[in-house]
Amino acid sequence: MECNLALSSDSIKGLQSVFKTLGDAIIILDEFQKVVFCNSTVSFILGNCNNCYFIRRIFQEFKFYNSDRNRELKLTHSLIKNFLKEKGHRELKLYLHHKKSNDGIWLNIIVTSLQERRNIFKGSTIICRDISQSEQPETARSNNLLIDRLTGCHNRKFLLQKIEGHLKKIQGKREILFAVILLDLDRFKNINDSLGHEIGDKLLISLSRRLEACLRHGDLVVRLDGDEFAIFLDNIKNINCATHITDRIYKELILPFNLNEHEIFVDVSIGIAMSNSDYQQSHEILRDADLAMRHAKKLGKSCYQVFNTEMQARAMEALKLENDLRRAIEREEFTLHYQPIFLLENRTIIGFEALLRWQHPERGLIYPSDFISIAEETGLINFIGTWVLKEACHQMKIWQSQFSNSSLTIISVNVSGKQFLKADFIEHVKNILEKTNLDAHCLKLEITETILVENNRSVLSTIEQLKELGIQLSMDDFGTGYSSLSYLHNFPINTLK
Repeated sequence: MECNLALSSDSIKGLQSVFKTLGDAIIILDEFQKVVFCNSTVSFILGNCNNCYFIRRIFQEFKFYNSDRNRELKLTHSLIKNFLKEKGHRELKLYLHHKKSNDGIWLNIIVTSLQERRNIFKGSTIICRDISQSEQPETARSNNLLIDRLTGCHNRKFLLQKIEGHLKKIQGKREILFAVILLDLDRFKNINDSLGHEIGDKLLISLSRRLEACLRHGDLVVRLDGDEFAIFLDNIKNINCATHITDRIYKELILPFNLNEHEIFVDVSIGIAMSNSDYQQSHEILRDADLAMRHAKKLGKSCYQVFNTEMQARAMEALKLENDLRRAIEREEFTLHYQPIFLLENRTIIGFEALLRWQHPERGLIYPSDFISIAEETGLINFIGTWVLKEACHQMKIWQSQFSNSSLTIISVNVSGKQFLKADFIEHVKNILEKTNLDAHCLKLEITETILVENNRSVLSTIEQLKELGIQLSMDDFGTGYSSLSYLHNFPINTLK
């Protein structure tokens, strides 16, 4: 079908009276794809298109999906331009996803080229009909379950389905590879707390767009949850392809995000898992990518790690140790060793430092360096820390009673950062001193310099309350972090170690 119509002003005026009354969206473009007419329905479907360049506008505003909405269409300006210029009448169905609002609409689109009698292209008419209501409700609900509402990316459920399909496809074909890259924003909570969740949401949306710009055609960005994203890389030759994409991501994130007049720099920790590890289920490769990401996060800012089997072995070992740690509290497997504190002037013992040890039934004596980090991650440190403080104060009171003529005046106890920063820490200390009847001036709490530097305001308040009680404070492992002697003037610390 061809329409022998030149876009004269008289022609347009004649069409306007007809098109204004129609429920469908009608758009007329000239030969340069500029909108020369659109009826009022267009604004409800595509927004204000008057006098805009149509192709540029829709690329700025929308993503395009096929009729099943399971694959984003990587359309280009030239592809659409050529489609509009083709002779005759074309009809297609598309799902348009608005990038900013994350709303979507199903459209049945009819395109007709406008030709003069000498077959000279003069423009196009586009008729768009909203067919969202006619789509099967079950299909629409199913598709919505696969899309992240905030970013418009696919979600975890879709990724797991995609991985499952690829695992079946590559079964027994080790030469066909894919990879899963998992990303986690470092310190994203700080952004939410300081700038608000609206800025945090905008950052996640902007980040997803930058990630998409780093990928090849056919690769996929997925928002898993919160500040975690995944990237699915299909049909790659080796791990170098995945690390190349990772390097590209880090280069892209060097530039700040400018949101509501705020300049925000971000760091991401990345884990990579390849499909060549005999995976049977989709969640296994996602688990290993997450494990690699956790290892990267421990190394510091902007690091990536590729999964290896040693990581899994260490993870299993850590899980077993965590389970044993929970039982250790119930079975009273912890013990305190006491290291004497001497007064150098006369070599008199004036107190003790309480050192925590775990008497494991199978592994023997375990030092805190091997289990404190697990205790902090699981929250068990609060139970353990309370036990240590109570036991040390109780023992010190016994010694003072037994050796009343001695100069035992100090019991020093290490306190975890997690424990020290709890809102009820002061009350816990006061209750223990009251129950053990130990003078507060005899208690010295040891904290690390990292606690002071990273939590300045909250720590200062806690320290001041402890000092009011008469409790002494010591900075443990001074010089191993990044504080300075001048920085210490902000805190009333009694001793350095």
